[in-house]
Amino acid sequence: NTLQIFQNSGSGLLQATITWTHLLMLLSILACACLLFILFHRLGLPVWYAALAAPLLTFLSPMLARIGFHYGLAQPAAIPAVLFLLLLYQERPRWLTSLGIAATVLFFSLFHFQYFGILILGISAYFFVDFLCNPKRERLLRLVAHYTLQALLPFALLSLWLNSGPTIQDRASKPFGFLHYRSHLSGTFASPDQPHLQSLLKLTEGAGNL
Repeated sequence: NTLQIFQNSGSGLLQATITWTHLLMLLSILACACLLFILFHRLGLPVWYAALAAPLLTFLSPMLARIGFHYGLAQPAAIPAVLFLLLLYQERPRWLTSLGIAATVLFFSLFHFQYFGILILGISAYFFVDFLCNPKRERLLRLVAHYTLQALLPFALLSLWLNSGPTIQDRASKPFGFLHYRSHLSGTFASPDQPHLQSLLKLTEGAGNL
């Protein structure tokens, strides 16, 4: 739908779609590291530890593996951004913070709908634990109102946006692969795509040549 808007208006931004997609992926890596550093620092960790852990966790993100073939999922800043806003909400529950969370969820969900499920699962777990820690009836209505703003509002806007375009008729009713492509321990530790096994294979080939 976004590309159709650019195309209908004759904007030159349509021609730069790939450039902006790549740029947003690179900026997301930087934003992820910065947000993780701020999170760790606000949680009381030493600056040197936060500065070391933030980039390490960023480059351990499985979303970076999507850069080569699945652009929509290559946004590692999604989870740290919501965690940072939830931390601000925990410190001071404000409607503006909840609105920021809703906007963040909507923003990353427009890249890929899987982000909506991941982020809403985390937000739901936060509100559930928050209520269990202080299960007062007078708090329940306020929590429900904030949860509605943070989770249900982006869902409504996302559904409206996705259903506003033409319906695609050639989609399979039962997509193949959900139960077929499963991870196994052998794929984690013995896959030829793993760097440690590639190094071992090279050493083995080198020894064989000698």
